[in-house]
Amino acid sequence: MSSLPLSIAIKYLKGKRSGFLSFVSSAGFVGVALGVAVLILVSSVMNGFEKELRERVLQSIPHASIIGSIEIDQVPQVRNILLENKEIVASSPYIESQGLIGSSESLKGIYIFGVNPDLENEVSIVGKRIIEGSWNSIEEEKYGIVIGDILAYQLGIGIGDMVNVLFPDTTLSLAGILPRTKRFKVTGIFSIGAPEMDQSFAYINIINAQKLLRLDDTVHGVRIRYKDLFQAPQMVHLDTIRVNQAFKAHITLLATGPTIMGLFSRL
Repeated sequence: MSSLPLSIAIKYLKGKRSGFLSFVSSAGFVGVALGVAVLILVSSVMNGFEKELRERVLQSIPHASIIGSIEIDQVPQVRNILLENKEIVASSPYIESQGLIGSSESLKGIYIFGVNPDLENEVSIVGKRIIEGSWNSIEEEKYGIVIGDILAYQLGIGIGDMVNVLFPDTTLSLAGILPRTKRFKVTGIFSIGAPEMDQSFAYINIINAQKLLRLDDTVHGVRIRYKDLFQAPQMVHLDTIRVNQAFKAHITLLATGPTIMGLFSRL
């Protein structure tokens, strides 16, 4: 039965008709075939691009986080408790803030992440996507900053250039209340391939973030990478309970699921 339409089509094409009708039929057949082939090709390319983009973004952002005011000397304990769960691959303390970054050419809003470069490498691939400079430079340079390639282009800057970073924290001066500002040296540029990240993410040393945001010896939380991303929403809540129980309310942590999942829920 499945070959009947094909048999009819072949018989029709081979039938004795005028040259003009034969040409029109053949041209129509070839046109439809080419159209279907192009559709399949474009669909395959787009699916491959979507998969590549999804994998890059998901590898660049931790699967989940537990957030709360954690003393820096408590971080090793928290990480050890988390790693008792065999489904957790790695964890890393972090500080997160919004801010502004400016050069002589432009001013842009960014997300600023204070991280330990070695530990962050275990939960994110950003450090492996460096195209200029060095990822570890945020630890080696006193005030080094690593930014995305699109952001660097928008600001008209490169490795070794100085930028002003404005933090939401304010400071009182003779001129009144002013935003807290610090000059950083661009020591690394990354390219993930996701414009939302390449133009709005910046990384600095976690110690510098503590000082500039006046957090004393605390961090905002711990980011987690699981073996299976799709288990993260359920597991992170249980892991948070385990940490809270271990510290017996000395610290209180809240779970946040992988917000990046929302970006792909429609794909």
